[in-house]
Amino acid sequence: MTYNVELTAKPDSRGIHHVMIRLHSKGQLPARIQTSIEILPKHWNPEKDWGKWVRKSHQHQADMNNKIMSAYNQVKEVVESYLKLDPLLTPKRAKERYEASSMNRLVDFLPTIFDQTNLSSQTRSARLYQYNYFIRWAGEEICIEQITPDLINRFKQHLLSIDKMPATINTYISNLRVLYERVQRLRNIPKKESIAASPFLEWENIIVKQARKGRLSLETIHVLQEKPFNLAFKRVSGKQLYQRPTDWARWCWLACNLQAGMRIGDLIRSRYGWYETDSEGKPIRLRYQMQKNGKWISIPVSKPLQKHLDWVWQTGKQKEDYLLPFLRPDEPFFKYVTRQQIHGMPAGDYWRLKTRVNAVTCQLNRWLKEMCEEFGIQLPDGVSLTNHTARHSFADKVRLAIKHGKTDAKGRVVTNFDAKELLGHTDMKTTEMYFGDMDQEWLDSAMDALSEDG
Repeated sequence: MTYNVELTAKPDSRGIHHVMIRLHSKGQLPARIQTSIEILPKHWNPEKDWGKWVRKSHQHQADMNNKIMSAYNQVKEVVESYLKLDPLLTPKRAKERYEASSMNRLVDFLPTIFDQTNLSSQTRSARLYQYNYFIRWAGEEICIEQITPDLINRFKQHLLSIDKMPATINTYISNLRVLYERVQRLRNIPKKESIAASPFLEWENIIVKQARKGRLSLETIHVLQEKPFNLAFKRVSGKQLYQRPTDWARWCWLACNLQAGMRIGDLIRSRYGWYETDSEGKPIRLRYQMQKNGKWISIPVSKPLQKHLDWVWQTGKQKEDYLLPFLRPDEPFFKYVTRQQIHGMPAGDYWRLKTRVNAVTCQLNRWLKEMCEEFGIQLPDGVSLTNHTARHSFADKVRLAIKHGKTDAKGRVVTNFDAKELLGHTDMKTTEMYFGDMDQEWLDSAMDALSEDG
């Protein structure tokens, strides 16, 4: 099959022509696929030099030529994919099939697919964002049969160019594969044919380099705890101003660490109702449900934690009130308290909450960098101190306690099962992998040190 670029023989009622892609195969009648690209005949180059179809007289000559080239490549790519499955396909049948597929815009399938799929609010919103991002990048008119291996590879390169992490790119492509398969089912395409024509057959996940689990030593953590905090803040013109931002970052990091490696997102959303209190209104037990996996955490408030909470704790607060000032009670997501309620909240409210939590997390991580400079803290191998390293540091403390055979007040040895429950992992394999990574890092560091000695 050969391909060429032509102009419609006759103009429409406005005197405007459309660009067409001509399909030709030896011994067969040619067929022409009309594109949506319009042009006045005076701007068309009758010589049709390749890539220079539009004259300089057109004020957007370069853009027009690029659009035509893109349309040409798209038609060629799709028709070539047809020919792989049916080498005897005629130009006429290729045109019919292409134009039939143009009635199957990807964006038109999204409402039906989401209606037929039981997803949590978070998963639904995340996938919808990824699908719409791909459609905006590929073009609103992108159809199911126009998704080719080359298009997927170009999308991967685009995501890399905007600094998306390999794991994130793998997730994007994986979810696109799910979308493709569900659209094909809606179109009643036989499974065997759908698999054979799948543009994802050649896709291989990008290798994700295991990030080192940054953590602080017990000595460094003690130094961070000993220095007093200045947590004064005020609200000016709708913005929260903190007198000592680095003190807030330090307090939050330590709060995550002291609360059995609480994730920063859970800390930001934490409420007074998560804490059981004594007769004086002081917290004595923390009990909450992890947002990530739904695991319940229930731990006593230790003396160091109670002392730490005293910096922010206000007696007389309602159970639904936020513990920290990062989220406001006048936001629409305030009324969604439990994990189940958050899962079922409207997508718009969910994204407001997610955006706000992410923004606060990023801000705290930036302040942590400044805090490291203040305290002269430097993690090995250039690893940055983030709020998640508080979780790693707690996990490392538990790991060492298990290694050294530490016992509790009743003389019971601390085990991996205890670690699993404290960290809120859904299965033991996650905990073992966590500890295995840390053990390997210590071995690597030891080997590096020995190698330096010659």
